[in-house]
Amino acid sequence: MNNTLYVDSILINGGQLIVGWPNNPLRSKVDIIITGSSSVNVLLPNNAGSIGQKVIGVLGGLDLHGMHRNVSWTRLATTASAGQNSITLSEPVDWLVGDEIILTTTDTRIDHVERHNITGISGGGTIITLTGALAYTHIVLHNVFPNGEIYHVAGAVGLLTRNVRVINGNPSLDKIGFRILVTDYATDVWNPVGSEYLTTYYKGYARISDTQFIGFGQYIDAPKEDRREGFHLFNLGSWNASRPTYINSCSFDTGYYPAIGIWSTDGVPITNNVVYNTFESAIVVTGLNNIIQKNLVSTVYWSGQAQPDFAAFNTNNDGAIMSTAADSVVMRDNLVSGAQRLAYRIQGNSCPGTVLPSGINNDYDNNEAHSAMSGINLWFLDSGFQYDTRCVLFKGFKTYKTWYYGLYINTPHNIIIDSCKIADSIVGIFTLASGHAAVSHEFSNNSIIIRNSMVLGAITPNDCDDIPDTTTLSEKFGSTAVPRVSGTQSSGSSSGRTGISFPYFTGFNMIPMHPWSSIGNYPNIDGLMRITNVTFAFFNDICLRRDIAIQVSQNNDDGQHPVVTDHTSVYNTSSGNLVFNGRPNLGAVNPSDCVDMDCDGLKKSLLIDIDGTFFGQPSTAFSQAEYNWGDQAHGVGDYRIPTVALASANGTLININISYPYRGISRGPTCTYQPSYQMYLCRNTTDYRMLVIESVDPDTETRRLSPVAIMSDNGYIDLINGPQDHGWCNGYTCQKRISTFMAIVEGGHQYDIYLTSTTPNHIRFRLLNADSSIKTILALYYNSLQQVDVYANDVYISPTNKAQNFTNLILLDQSNGVTLSSTTPGTNFFNRTTQMAFFLIDGDTLIDLKIADLIVLTFGLPATTPQPFFSTNIVANLAALLGVTVDKIRRVDVVSANGRTRIQRRSASSSRSLLATYYLEVQIREEPPSTLSGNNLALSVATYNLNAEIINRYQSGNLTEQWQNDPVLNATSIIEFGVQEPQNQTTAYLSMINQLVIERQPGICRERSPCETQPVLIARDSAGHIITKLGSNDQPWQITATIIGSPGVGVVGGIANYSSGQSQFTTFGINATGTYQVQFSIITPRGIDSSFVTNINLTSDSSSITVALPRITAKQDVDIDVISKNEIFNLTTAIVDQKSQVKLDNIAWNTFTWSAAVSLYGSLQHQSNGILIQNLSSTVIINPQSGTITATNLAISEVGAYIIKLDITTSNNQYSIPFTSNCIIVKENSTTLNAITSSPSSNITYQGDYDKFVTAGTLETLHCTIYNYLTVVKKLPLNTNIILAKGSVNVFYEMDNSASANRSQISSGCSELASDPNGISDLVLSNLTCAGTQYTVKSSSISSSSSSSSITASNAGLIAGVVVGVCAALALLAAATYSAYKYKKLPSSKVAGQFNELYEPLEQPQLGNAATTNPSSIANSSSQQTRPLSGQSHFNDQRVHTPVQDGGIVTPKCELIDFA
Repeated sequence: MNNTLYVDSILINGGQLIVGWPNNPLRSKVDIIITGSSSVNVLLPNNAGSIGQKVIGVLGGLDLHGMHRNVSWTRLATTASAGQNSITLSEPVDWLVGDEIILTTTDTRIDHVERHNITGISGGGTIITLTGALAYTHIVLHNVFPNGEIYHVAGAVGLLTRNVRVINGNPSLDKIGFRILVTDYATDVWNPVGSEYLTTYYKGYARISDTQFIGFGQYIDAPKEDRREGFHLFNLGSWNASRPTYINSCSFDTGYYPAIGIWSTDGVPITNNVVYNTFESAIVVTGLNNIIQKNLVSTVYWSGQAQPDFAAFNTNNDGAIMSTAADSVVMRDNLVSGAQRLAYRIQGNSCPGTVLPSGINNDYDNNEAHSAMSGINLWFLDSGFQYDTRCVLFKGFKTYKTWYYGLYINTPHNIIIDSCKIADSIVGIFTLASGHAAVSHEFSNNSIIIRNSMVLGAITPNDCDDIPDTTTLSEKFGSTAVPRVSGTQSSGSSSGRTGISFPYFTGFNMIPMHPWSSIGNYPNIDGLMRITNVTFAFFNDICLRRDIAIQVSQNNDDGQHPVVTDHTSVYNTSSGNLVFNGRPNLGAVNPSDCVDMDCDGLKKSLLIDIDGTFFGQPSTAFSQAEYNWGDQAHGVGDYRIPTVALASANGTLININISYPYRGISRGPTCTYQPSYQMYLCRNTTDYRMLVIESVDPDTETRRLSPVAIMSDNGYIDLINGPQDHGWCNGYTCQKRISTFMAIVEGGHQYDIYLTSTTPNHIRFRLLNADSSIKTILALYYNSLQQVDVYANDVYISPTNKAQNFTNLILLDQSNGVTLSSTTPGTNFFNRTTQMAFFLIDGDTLIDLKIADLIVLTFGLPATTPQPFFSTNIVANLAALLGVTVDKIRRVDVVSANGRTRIQRRSASSSRSLLATYYLEVQIREEPPSTLSGNNLALSVATYNLNAEIINRYQSGNLTEQWQNDPVLNATSIIEFGVQEPQNQTTAYLSMINQLVIERQPGICRERSPCETQPVLIARDSAGHIITKLGSNDQPWQITATIIGSPGVGVVGGIANYSSGQSQFTTFGINATGTYQVQFSIITPRGIDSSFVTNINLTSDSSSITVALPRITAKQDVDIDVISKNEIFNLTTAIVDQKSQVKLDNIAWNTFTWSAAVSLYGSLQHQSNGILIQNLSSTVIINPQSGTITATNLAISEVGAYIIKLDITTSNNQYSIPFTSNCIIVKENSTTLNAITSSPSSNITYQGDYDKFVTAGTLETLHCTIYNYLTVVKKLPLNTNIILAKGSVNVFYEMDNSASANRSQISSGCSELASDPNGISDLVLSNLTCAGTQYTVKSSSISSSSSSSSITASNAGLIAGVVVGVCAALALLAAATYSAYKYKKLPSSKVAGQFNELYEPLEQPQLGNAATTNPSSIANSSSQQTRPLSGQSHFNDQRVHTPVQDGGIVTPKCELIDFA
């Protein structure tokens, strides 16, 4: 007997609903039709909560078991062509006439799935006759390759019909079907026997088989405990055999959300099901050891298709089968056929050798994907398999017609792809693996292994017209997914297919907002892709495209790590389609990216076929690096060769083409250019390797070393630029590029390396993916005579010219001893003539070159120097003169000036003429540290101190005096003296000081504040010449200032370094009013007797200086950018000089006391509705000694943007200072505001005068106003703060579009924003992009120039305040200042089409949070401390906030006197 049950919803609260038993299923028809309203929630008993609408709530037991079918889904045995009305299956079925089936798509159109009824069954259950003819062809392909590998793909046929059905009886446009919730809860139940409430626990289970679910799922955003899948299994714990939950051999027919979701539930088997036609996902699994096996999933639409009005803001890319959040899962034998986005998005498996904890079962095998945007996926921000954090394994996957990617693996792990079969994708395998960031200089052992797999290009005959449907919403708003890997592609097209893309070893590339195949970070130091036992087939020129087996990625300009192949098989592939290297992207040659020449990613690509199974014989292929040589648009040519490489040892220019006639990567006689590859192929040569060169200096990102010239011993010159700038700084490039370079070299050769700028003090070399059999000699040019310490794997290696009869380091003049036959990696020699450091490197050895802490002293001697002086052993005398032991002097040379090439080179590039005839050169250093990683600080400090003492002694005249007193050295005299200081590559010639004079008198001084005119003192030698340098680089001489004749008066900022030919006073001032005279004098330098200053009279007295009363304002100590709602915080300000913004260290200089009142600033144009909360512990603490005022224990009650106002006064009414804080963002406690680290997807351009807000000091007010306008007025779900930048006024931000409700709000809010161009006073909206979607802005009715409203002239809002201390009436003075911090204009725009100018850093104006001064309260100032605040200040000298006044009206209390 057939039964139909109509219900609104069903609640099983501890009981059971039974429709058949597992071992006795129903054979009659049963329909459960859910007719409930989408707005009526089902309530649990005893006020225990709600379980939603249109629901079967299983808090007891549910059994649904229809008539068993032996096959739930199967495959076609032969191709079913369009027009046929019968199909042949691969196995017999027990299906019935009248049953409804689906045939899955086997092309790129997911809507080519077909739904038919059965009219006949024959052939023993293998031949199915259909009611109508097939509209599309559903193919079966079976390819057997000569190596025995088989690729078989067939369309699937799934059974929908079941005799037990659950049906959505009230379909609606809001996509609210039914759901079955299986979960637990606890509630108190009244026990009448004991007259008490007993806590009762209910836990559901569901045994489901051979049931059809029609109209399942509810497209509603909800937390994981309440997600609206067709079956939502939540918090069921471990699988229980006595109350098991499983879903087997069911069909899910046309839903609105995933069919099955498993959350906080373990061990549930989901097997043999058919899921057809739904949104977002079909099966979502988390938890431990759940089993997803032999399920067919067909026709899963992107979630944006469910809400087309908001699709532009939808960034969801869940897989049709989704396991990214699973701890472990068993996933086998599943097929996903037809998914608009991802077929599988998974966490992957552990790599071989990983020991898993007991009870963890994680395995993927024999899963298949057809007809999806991307087949098998792991994304960078997915958690991955938590029990193997270093490597992830993908095994046993097959893909077909996954049109963009077969495997897309983007992860911070190493990758192994094993036993996979990939066919007919634009990119078969795309991989991005990330190790340590390049700036860390750490080696990661990054690797990607592809093994035992098949990668097939165009396997399907006659399918040239089968291309993705670009008219769907998924394609329209998924354009970033389109691969840009192929170098054969035409503009705007993905063009040729790629089997395997060269690997990316780099950081997160910010998908999906950025292109999936793009780069977003520097390349890692190391990486290797190894392709072994892989079959390549069907890569040819076909369908007007070029299909390539292995493709150098066209979308990676930075650096592409090597690929190595072995034991490959190649079939049905043209020899010209094995590999391809596209040309450098000219668009990257711009100031924001690669600057002025090509980056190296497409010019330094390396593919090595170890055993000859890929190219036919062992071979190496590499880029045509010299392509476009001489093309200035690409920035390459002889004119970019570093100039030091173009000069001979004596400094004259050489004809570079004689010694180096060739360009590009060095090539041997077996190398030939292959036009079809756009690469060189070197047959029977496999000893090329990638050489990585790293500057380890701290300025590696800010000091450019490129172009770097690599010049080989066989006459080649190659140029390297390094990676591009990936920074984003408030809308502009950060102008940082790491100095890490990837070169290609061949073992057994020597390469000379020249940098365009000064060689780093610490530079590192490594050959990637090589062993000790790969050796090469490298020679690095240094700009000056150095001792370069060489470390091999952290161990110091002595130079070949070290004197063996000395225990300490003494270098002999002998020939270069570095040869390829040298047995010790790191063997090295420094050529003093060419200034080249030679060293041997092999594949097992990391080489560090570090410039020694070497002091090179150059004594210029006159022509009258007697000849015996040069033959005398003067080392001991020099050691005594310099105050060092003899062993510290490593070398002494006496050379004729005309014979010294280094001097000639130096003189040719400078205006200094040679004075001396002879030069006595002395090298001093400590013994080299035995290891680079040891603590060598003490040795370094000793050397730097010695260097300072020697310089000080010479410049004071002490060294010359002692030279003249030495019985050996006084045979001649010093006529000039130069020092090359430690870690420096230039020689500075010094002068002896004779006098110190005031060049500029200090002036316009105010008490406790820096004088507006800072003093400038210069030192002169006896000839009256200005001395440029006094002291060493790290210990310059200092000048101090003291007050003459007024012992109670002191100076502020009274010590300054001497450099660049003058003193460097910046904050000099006097701490009392009156008229004073100041004496400036040299502080006695290290190693000099204190009488030196007195004897030479190195002092200078100023003229009279008048010091007026201070003009002060307030400045925020530490910015408070983001706080949570009701979070307690403190706000600290400091009293600063109005002109210089320098903090006053002591503000207790009079008998008055300070007080302050704190409140919310209430005159923002767009306000939030929060109030300032203050409790009993809220107070204002004045610390006169530190000059700070702190309002403590504050909180704000609601989210939004706020400005805190402080009214600061003195008790005698002498000062009244209005202060306003920076814009403070208040967020919900559960919300995290992200940092904007790359070009954001949302930005606004307002026409208006950015500088006007800066000058008026209202930029922070504008910040708050716009933030509130976006979040409070337009209700946009921002998940970042906003950033303001010039151009005219640009606003950058990101929004949270993960939830459908947010996407709806983004759509409506941005539409309202676009129609309200005058929403912000003084600004007119001109450009709007929301979450990557460009909006058309309504024409403004008011031009920006005619707008008369002001940001500071808005209605006053609520102000809540507290006053501590004795406060007089406040005088408020409008002031104009602004901050260059956080809103400074930076060079070169990163936002296309919005910024074209280059901006200089802003200069701060004259006025700040100005205080009004009462002239009647000036006299008789004295100090008094009030309520000191302990602790140090974290003062921010870069941020200034000008007060903004409520209502925009300022009423002065007294006359403003200008004391300047």
